[in-house]
Amino acid sequence: MLIGTEAKRIWKNWFGEQPTVAAGASQSSLNEFASDYAELAELMLAATIVAPTDETEFQYKRLVIQLKLRYLELRPFLLAFLRFDVQDEVIGIHYHGVGGDAFEATWAPPNLEQFARSNDVFFRDRVGRALDSLKYYNDHLTVLNEADE
Repeated sequence: MLIGTEAKRIWKNWFGEQPTVAAGASQSSLNEFASDYAELAELMLAATIVAPTDETEFQYKRLVIQLKLRYLELRPFLLAFLRFDVQDEVIGIHYHGVGGDAFEATWAPPNLEQFARSNDVFFRDRVGRALDSLKYYNDHLTVLNEADE
């Protein structure tokens, strides 16, 4: 791939060795995170239509814990592709006293019931921006993988 080879040469001339995919998060880790994030968003959206049950509350807490743990590894890379909005900060401050990004604002409510009562009009936009970030980082990893071949 000429573009990949040329990009590697330019990078090496400017910065030394080009970072590999291993320097970032793995694509499988990203895909697992994206799948869980999409499941969380669907669960939260359903909670605005149908009252949350004990089972859905348990699912919510399980997903939030898994996402928070995986996000520690992915955050620096996802933030590079995330469009920020002040409303994400507002949500974080409201629930935890500190601002956050779109991902953190998504799982900020302590439970589904509180989320459903919050009437969060920015939820769909927030999830859309977060999903875009996941897509852009996945595309980035794909290009790096192709360049390494």
